[in-house]
This record gives sequence, C-alpha cells and structure tokens, in this order.
Amino acid sequence: MFAMKTDEFKEGDVIRILGLNFPLIYHLGIVVNIDGFLYVYHNSPGNKNVHGGSIVGEKLYDWLKGRKAIKVDSTGISKQDVLLYFEKYKYYTYNVFSFNCEHFVKLVTKGTAVGNQSQLWAVVAFYFILRRLGVFS
Repeated sequence: MFAMKTDEFKEGDVIRILGLNFPLIYHLGIVVNIDGFLYVYHNSPGNKNVHGGSIVGEKLYDWLKGRKAIKVDSTGISKQDVLLYFEKYKYYTYNVFSFNCEHFVKLVTKGTAVGNQSQLWAVVAFYFILRRLGVFS
C-alpha cells in the first residue's frame, strides 16, 4: 500500500482501495474534477443517489476517509465520459455479481462491464458449495 495526498490525484484516475467491511475485497472509483474539486464516482452497496441507483459522486477526501490507495491507474477518461455513464446507469442498483464497483469502472474505462473480482469470488463460492456437497473428499 502507498499513501498519496488527495491533491496528487487527477481526473480520470481509477483508484483501488481496500473495502471497509470486507478487507480482502477491493473497492474502485474513478476521479472527476468538478469546478476545481475532486470527486470519486463509484458504485457500492448502501449508496443511493437521487434516482434510486447506487452510483454516487463523493468528494475524494470523504471517499478515502484515511484509507490508502492500493493502486492508481491514470486512464485519461474525462469528466464528460464519467457523467455520460452515470446518466446511463443512474437507476441501476448494486449487485455483487453483475453490477459492482469494478463493473461500473470498467464500463466507463473499457466500455464493458466485466468484473474479475466477482468472477473470482463466484468460483471460490462454487468450490465451497461443491465441497460441502461432498464432490471433493
């Protein structure tokens, strides 16, 4: 892990931090500059925007809340691109397998909602279910 001051982030950066409730799971957001203030647009359970969806824009400092960035990728994505995807998906609600924080960030940066993290956890869960059923002795 590494520490960065909030003024070291820039628009289009994808930030990966450890989740609060599940420290083995990463949480991702994408930085947007709105009128000189940095915000992070992200999707997480418990969030609710004015449209009922779970994607929100939150001040960078509040989003980090003393947590450290695990990884930062500069994407060059503009505020307009992020807000365009927010408009398109503002009614969507969080789903760990089909629409989580990684899905939203990948939609914005790659145009596709594929989440490696949720696929990994699905495989792990499937393995333990099969083990519980006695498939693996």
